[in-house]
Parts: sequence; C-alpha cells; structure tokens
Amino acid sequence: MLLRVNRIIEEDLTDKQRQVMQLSVIQGEPAAVVAQLMDMKPNAVYKLLHDARLNIKARLTEEGLSSSEILAIFE
Repeated sequence: MLLRVNRIIEEDLTDKQRQVMQLSVIQGEPAAVVAQLMDMKPNAVYKLLHDARLNIKARLTEEGLSSSEILAIFE
C-alpha cells in the first residue's frame, strides 16, 4: 500500500503538493515551519495538503479501494 501511495504522490501531485507532503506529513514539520521554508502563508500550506489528500484519495478510489480502506491508510 505504501508503494501505491508513494507512486501516486510521485506521479499525480504537483511539485508544491509533493514538497508540502514531504515536509509536513513525512517529516512531521508544523504548517508554520513548512510555510516559512516554502515562503508562503500557513493557509496556503493547509490548502496544498488538502488538495494533495483529495488527489490521493481520488486516485486510490479509481484503483478500486473503498473509503474505509483509504481512511485506514491515513490513520
């Protein structure tokens, strides 16, 4: 499953979405720190994360996973 999500991150997300996911989700940096590192406002970071998650969820759904399976991945 991790390989599938990683492939989607690499193939389907924009560069900024990918970078925000890396810093925030994978490295655990707070949104304020990510915003400072990327020279943007924290609200923009939240929006990028939201859009990235929606893209990942949509792609996983297209690949046949149910909503409950998708939620279990992100818990």
